[in-house]
Amino acid sequence: MAKILFTWELGQGVGHCAPYVRLIAGLQEAGHEVSFALRYLDKANAVFGPLRTRIYQAPYIPPQHVATITPVNSFARILHNNGYDSVAHLLSLVDAWGNLIDLIEPDLVVFDYSPTAMLAARDQQIARLAIGTGFHLPPRCQPMPGFHDKWRPELVDPQLLTFENTLLQTINTALAQRGISQLDCVAALFDATPTVLRTVPEMDHYGARPDGNYVGVFTAMGGAQPIWPETSGPRIFAYLKMFPTLPELLGHLRERDCPTLIYGDNLPAEITQKFASPSLNFLSAPLDLSAVADTAGLAIGNGTHGTTTELLLAGVPQLMLPLYGEQEIVANNVQRLGAGLSAPRRLPKPMVTKLQELLSNPSYRAAARSVAEVHRARAGESPSSAMRTFINNVLAAKI
Repeated sequence: MAKILFTWELGQGVGHCAPYVRLIAGLQEAGHEVSFALRYLDKANAVFGPLRTRIYQAPYIPPQHVATITPVNSFARILHNNGYDSVAHLLSLVDAWGNLIDLIEPDLVVFDYSPTAMLAARDQQIARLAIGTGFHLPPRCQPMPGFHDKWRPELVDPQLLTFENTLLQTINTALAQRGISQLDCVAALFDATPTVLRTVPEMDHYGARPDGNYVGVFTAMGGAQPIWPETSGPRIFAYLKMFPTLPELLGHLRERDCPTLIYGDNLPAEITQKFASPSLNFLSAPLDLSAVADTAGLAIGNGTHGTTTELLLAGVPQLMLPLYGEQEIVANNVQRLGAGLSAPRRLPKPMVTKLQELLSNPSYRAAARSVAEVHRARAGESPSSAMRTFINNVLAAKI
């Protein structure tokens, strides 16, 4: 049997590890030894529970030690703000990832949002697989796309190109010092065969790719069944992080008196205590999203890719309140499909106006259901099962 290493280097949420729980469980049942290097160890126990997964700390440089720049309007700038700001920082990261790979001696590395881990493994004789949403695996072009929903590959932004060429020089200087083969463009650091997009074409951050290997959405593991408040009106489910105008939205939801369930990501206790009511319940644990989708009339979220796409493919219209660029692209995709509305500035009046529009206009639910029907028509094997077969085929070919 094989040693398989999963990596998560960049990004904040458990969407970089939780989607693989079913896949890892299947691989372990088949006798494979699975390790996972996580950016945030505090997520490990909650995600993996009793699984026999070896957990490691993923190398990263804390942002306070990096010369960060704004606005973060391209993937190249994300890299810069995560240790690619200097050759010295990047060398430290490449060395740390190389040491971790040497320690584990994997037969296969599965990279999720792990560009530096991919650099470290670039010339090693290890089976490799890059997997992630479209955002995590930009198209192979120069420059890589900027973060806006009107990106077209035939248009080159000279500012993006200039910045990316500087970044490329930093990367290649570091690689030369470690005897690793050079990149011809920054996007070449994602070169791994094969590359898998765990999304659907409609929700690819950079638009549908004719050659994209889309496997669909990895649904979240389990969760509690929703118990809706016994008030009248459409059922509303919200999954939200804290932002300054959230109290105004919560006050409006409480006034509407619709049955509402809110799973808040670290919402302050004073907020949940102030706005809880017979019609508005705050949850301390995640719900089973498939059960939520079967019974909810509307969802409200920040535009996280996994949750938003899973609810979209279940036919649920959504109000999206994105907090940063990646989420705004997700929100724009849903709005473009006619299945929801986005209020990226999160001002009280637009949030309430768009919420009322979504609740009163049935066209948004119809559009969401239309997308869901298209997806069901082309869906085959479940993503986790398909990926397990895919990984076994990669291992069979490489070992």
